[in-house]
Amino acid sequence: MKFHISKALHHWGFVPSSLLFLSISSTALTADFCWRDSYGRGAGTIPTRCTGGKDNQAGLCYENCRSGYGGAGPVCWQDCPAGYINTGAFCHIDMPLVVAPRFRCTHSVWGVCYWGTNDCPSGYTNVGVACALSERPIPEGYVGTYLDLTKKTYGRGAGTIPQGCREGKDNQAGLCYENCRPGYTGVGPVCWGQPPNGWVGCGMGAAKDSRVCTETIIGQVGSVGNMALRIATLGAAPPTPQNPSAVAELRQWYSDMKKGYTAAKQAEKRLKESGGKGGGLGPDLDSPTQLIFDSENPSIEDMIRVAAKIASFVDPTGVSGVVGAYTYSKCSALTGGAPPPESAPAPPTGTPSLPLSAMWRRLDGQARDAGVGADGTTWVVGNNPVSGGYGIYKRNNTRWERIPGGAIRIDVDPKGNPWIVSDDGKIFRGAGGGWSEVPGGGRATDIGIGASGAVWVVGANRVSGGYAIARYKSDNTGWELIPGGAIRIDVDPNGNPWIVSDDGKIFRGAGGGWSEAPGNGRAIDITVGADGVVYVLGTDGRVYKLVDNKWVLQAGMHGSSISAGPAGILWKVTNNNEIWTTAP
Repeated sequence: MKFHISKALHHWGFVPSSLLFLSISSTALTADFCWRDSYGRGAGTIPTRCTGGKDNQAGLCYENCRSGYGGAGPVCWQDCPAGYINTGAFCHIDMPLVVAPRFRCTHSVWGVCYWGTNDCPSGYTNVGVACALSERPIPEGYVGTYLDLTKKTYGRGAGTIPQGCREGKDNQAGLCYENCRPGYTGVGPVCWGQPPNGWVGCGMGAAKDSRVCTETIIGQVGSVGNMALRIATLGAAPPTPQNPSAVAELRQWYSDMKKGYTAAKQAEKRLKESGGKGGGLGPDLDSPTQLIFDSENPSIEDMIRVAAKIASFVDPTGVSGVVGAYTYSKCSALTGGAPPPESAPAPPTGTPSLPLSAMWRRLDGQARDAGVGADGTTWVVGNNPVSGGYGIYKRNNTRWERIPGGAIRIDVDPKGNPWIVSDDGKIFRGAGGGWSEVPGGGRATDIGIGASGAVWVVGANRVSGGYAIARYKSDNTGWELIPGGAIRIDVDPNGNPWIVSDDGKIFRGAGGGWSEAPGNGRAIDITVGADGVVYVLGTDGRVYKLVDNKWVLQAGMHGSSISAGPAGILWKVTNNNEIWTTAP
């Protein structure tokens, strides 16, 4: 059964004593409107990078100086030539003006010198008791004396405020925010899910078409106005239906909806008890999600709206009308995953996952990324800003040990040593209590290390699919660019990379090429355990495991970063920076 309140109003014959009341009552109770899924991405930060190759000096962006000149604020100053040192507006010769001579004997008798001379080094002139620097030509292109050259200058314009954000951040209205997950669009500090396929955006919601969007918005605005009007008149003359059976019939509809919802929940329970195999419930009842949100069955939001509409007939304040106008499901509830539907991993298969308490436990502290080595050593990038990004911590039994340094991404090699990416994209590896920059001068936005020790990174240069991909050479001499683009990467025990592209697709690399992973999944992060098992965070933020070429939903709350250790132990960082693990 489907319910449509506008048809019911026409059938019951309401008197349009309040246009606002009629407008709120004309909204369809079918699944034709939903609230777009959203999550916060933190407060915006002030941009610090210059765009267009400009030079950042003292927090302002200037045009780069031409070759042979260096910038100091709005002025480009001539560089000093070889053999001269910079003294500000001048270049002073980098040689002492006077040196002591070296005595050389020219006449001697029986080993006793009775006559000699003072020798001066090359470039110096003997002036008797000392050697003075000899005059020399002024270097070409310079003015002044051979001792002090006067620098030439020119202006490069006034500095401008930086507009660029570091890699992985989005500039909106002059502030830098973390990029949204695939399937979401950022508006200030909030990431909004896309409307379901074929639907239209409707502010913070989505509607089947523009007509439904208009009716719903009018209903929401009108309900608030109607409430204010009723309160202002102390509930005088609330609108009432002409047909006395109107309320009774709507109550019957609500009762039918409640029965349908209760039946669906009971069927879902039987389905879970049967191990998710159907259990004789029939071919149309194979999915708990389908049972609850099928368009032929009312959702709890539908029932809330109907109940509120019933109450609004006799509610003198209009508050019930407001509840009825604003109570809708999230779009992900209608589609069974985070919007858009095609960007979520394939639906879970097999036995439903265990309760959260049976698998995951929360640890102390906060983090932005986690990395686990093949030996189980765990490191995280914290949530406290420091030079280089955020604080770095190592797990020692039951506590976190602060390690000097800063990073934005991290992973761990088989020996338990961390490899990090700093906020300027530089790549470092830790050993013996210190950090050394990895040879090759590469820049990265993500890093992954396999159980074999193979290291891969997602670079900082934009390409199709995300950012360039590189592999660290086995001779430790630098990076080798590999065709392709990604935003996240990890490595399996055979040294093969698994990546997530900027549209959320999942690929694995082998033999110099890429093939899309089975299961038609979409993800925001990926990890491969020391046993070769692959896990992803779907675009809905939940954990999925690749089993028999299908993505199987795992228990646990949503996350933004994931890492797998040995024996299938997982570590996860949530959107609000909590740290969770399946480790005992």
